Amino acid sequence: DSLSPNRISRLDDIGFVWDPLTEVWEQGFNELLKFRERKSHCRVPRHFKTKVGFSLASWVFNQRSTKDSLSPNRISRLDDIGFVWGPLTEVWEQGFNELLKFRERKGHCRVPASYKTDDAYALGPWIRTQRKKKDTMPLDRRERLDALGFIWDPYEEDWEQGFSELQQFQEREGHFSVPRHFKTKDGFALGQWVANQRPKKDSLSPDRISRLDDIGFVWEVYTALWEQGFSELKKFQEREGHC
Repeated sequence: DSLSPNRISRLDDIGFVWDPLTEVWEQGFNELLKFRERKSHCRVPRHFKTKVGFSLASWVFNQRSTKDSLSPNRISRLDDIGFVWGPLTEVWEQGFNELLKFRERKGHCRVPASYKTDDAYALGPWIRTQRKKKDTMPLDRRERLDALGFIWDPYEEDWEQGFSELQQFQEREGHFSVPRHFKTKDGFALGQWVANQRPKKDSLSPDRISRLDDIGFVWEVYTALWEQGFSELKKFQEREGHC
């Protein structure tokens, strides 16, 4: 307050920071911006420091713990870059983004129970946690998962995978006669899955029965074998004129 206007102006012209706390905040924000540009998110790992030794993880923690006292301008600036205020929210968002990447690669959300990403993220266990919390999680999370085609029931997931594998088998082989012990390249026991559908027909939902019927699934394997034999005999009779 005792500096002359001229001195204040000259200091302002060169970007002098009057409040050291403001300087620290701006440094943290800029480091977070750089982190976001590299990683495409603001999920800073615990204990993370920048190359120049700035503790960005601590800065992020401080923003969360002092949110109620932050200025509206700072809150707005953080919101604009996708800052995650709750650490538990941050953990959830990381899992959701990993699921998103998995779906983009595989075309579905059928993540194996023990699956880990190339970065060692335990996506399989994260999926299991979401299923357990289905009834208590926020509605917006359920809606985002539903929009991805997330399967809440693991038994339904297994059925959907089996149905998809059966369709692919039929497209390749031209029939549904899957050997009892047949497994796909990914290790899915398709032969066993097919064998399980037949005795469970009476307990399957009408929708599942209809979907299997629509692709020509054979419920009675012995009937199918007889029909195949009869068809071949008929072709023989047409060629040779006798049986």
